[in-house]
Amino acid sequence: GATTLDLRAGRSATIRIRSESVVFARIEAVFGQPFAADTDGPLVATIEGESGGVGDVAAFELSVTAQRAVDSPVVEIQLPAGVEADAQLLAALQANGAVIEATPRHPGFVRLRLIPLAEDATHTLPLAFRWRVGGDVRGLGIVTYPADRPDAMTVLSPRDLHLQ
Repeated sequence: GATTLDLRAGRSATIRIRSESVVFARIEAVFGQPFAADTDGPLVATIEGESGGVGDVAAFELSVTAQRAVDSPVVEIQLPAGVEADAQLLAALQANGAVIEATPRHPGFVRLRLIPLAEDATHTLPLAFRWRVGGDVRGLGIVTYPADRPDAMTVLSPRDLHLQ
């Protein structure tokens, strides 16, 4: 089973499991820290294209290139305000042959597990989502890393977008 714990500032939790067999646990944490560009990881991400306007479908392409072979690349995409990780967006992402799995992450992210990347190889993924809000929004921050080395990350800072 899975559960979510709300551990805002000043809260803590203790988890006790009683079992006569071995129990494996996986813990993930979401931190509300601002993105800071970082290029230390083996994967490089770039975004090209046009944002369009309210009601339009964005025409962005995300390219992920391996500086060395990576067996299980992971990409986390920070969605801009007004874009939801709904079934339509997830299906569009998973339609790309390079995507093994697209999973919504909260708050406001999508995690992609990609097929292996050979050294100097690139996966290009369309980011086609419909804008539901206008004005100034911020998003499309990207974090890439090998699944077995989440500490070897590359970070592409979010961008400011103006939607008419």
